[in-house]
Amino acid sequence: MTALLEVRDLTVRHGGVIAIDQVDLRIDAGQVVGLIGPNGAGKTTFIDTLSGFTAPAHGSILLDGVDVTGTRPHERARAGLVRTFQSLELFDDLTVADNLAVAAHTPTWRSTVTDLFRPKSHDAADVHRVLDQLGLLPLARRFPLELSGGQRQLVALGRALVAEPKLVLLDEPAAGLDPAETAELSRLLRTLPATGASVLVVDHDMSLILGVCDRVDVLDFGRIVASGPPDVVRDDPVVIAAYLGAGG
Repeated sequence: MTALLEVRDLTVRHGGVIAIDQVDLRIDAGQVVGLIGPNGAGKTTFIDTLSGFTAPAHGSILLDGVDVTGTRPHERARAGLVRTFQSLELFDDLTVADNLAVAAHTPTWRSTVTDLFRPKSHDAADVHRVLDQLGLLPLARRFPLELSGGQRQLVALGRALVAEPKLVLLDEPAAGLDPAETAELSRLLRTLPATGASVLVVDHDMSLILGVCDRVDVLDFGRIVASGPPDVVRDDPVVIAAYLGAGG
């Protein structure tokens, strides 16, 4: 069976520092996979590399069996691999609905030329669907600065989902959320595979990671040091020493 995402021997260097060190990782369709590790372990660098914002020194990234290692971020997005950012990257001068609409349609030069002569409304149904899925319909005409931290995180998630991705990379989606908001986010993440979107989630909130993930991979000093079901990883002495015991 072909993996949805297969990372082989991935290595990333920043000058003389090895940020990611020969990492292998696999995600199958329908999985929610967690990636944890202490600060500086290389988690965000790993997501940056998967999404095309950082070039690896070595190794390969395959999406649905196709090597995307040398492709640009927008090409990976078109192929079905999308991400969120710790900083959210919302357009504060656009409404919630318009933030999703911007992400709903990735234009090509051909569609741009076509739209000059035959303008049309892109993806309104997809925007409405995702707003409804995330409980954001009542906030559709609000602006991001009017929302709570949890609501803003949902808008960022909605921007990723509206393009109907195969795989969503989430970078610290629970940052700044209270326990009730984290619980709601966990519930939503568990529903995503049924919509066709698998998930790789990086977060420090262990209640989210242990509660929502099918498998957890642990990164420390750029290397995967443990991998398995959440309850097994939680009790792994290597993980306790490298991450949980460090105050994770």
